Amino acid sequence: MPARVRKIRHDEETRAKIQAAAIINRFQKCIDGEVELSAQQVSCGKTLLDKALPNLQAVELDAEHKHDVSDPLKDLLEAIANRGKRLAES
Repeated sequence: MPARVRKIRHDEETRAKIQAAAIINRFQKCIDGEVELSAQQVSCGKTLLDKALPNLQAVELDAEHKHDVSDPLKDLLEAIANRGKRLAES
């Protein structure tokens, strides 16, 4: 098969994902009993995965958000409400 004319260039994020997938596949093969991994290999794999994948941590956000209606919008809404009341009274 001839070589590619246009070479595929992956960005750093894509390369990190591919490398993480390779490590995960290796661990999966170890779990399935297809390969043996030493304690050093497992430790090294965990360290590399920690660098490639973000750790999922529970985050608690304690914030209060208030919606502030601007004056022109508030005046318009009040005018519409008052018009509705006048139409209902007629």
